[in-house]
Amino acid sequence: MADTEAPTASELSKKIDIVINILLHFALKDEGFNGGKHTAGDLALWLNGVGLSNTDIATILGSSPGSIRVLLHKKKGKKVKTSKDKKGK
Repeated sequence: MADTEAPTASELSKKIDIVINILLHFALKDEGFNGGKHTAGDLALWLNGVGLSNTDIATILGSSPGSIRVLLHKKKGKKVKTSKDKKGK
């Protein structure tokens, strides 16, 4: 029996990223995921919250780390105004 070449760690990582990307695509369509929000930005924020780096998130979502950094900055910068905030203005 001849030995076949084992895939490299890089090749396996790329395949895993593809599977994750497919699963996250379905998560975006799931009404129960993230309170019904269906944007890649919400997904990137969630992935960041569970500890993934911008580079890892970019690989999974098919984007660049710079784009993810900007997206996360915008998402984290938004805050819900409370009645207390409105009274101060």
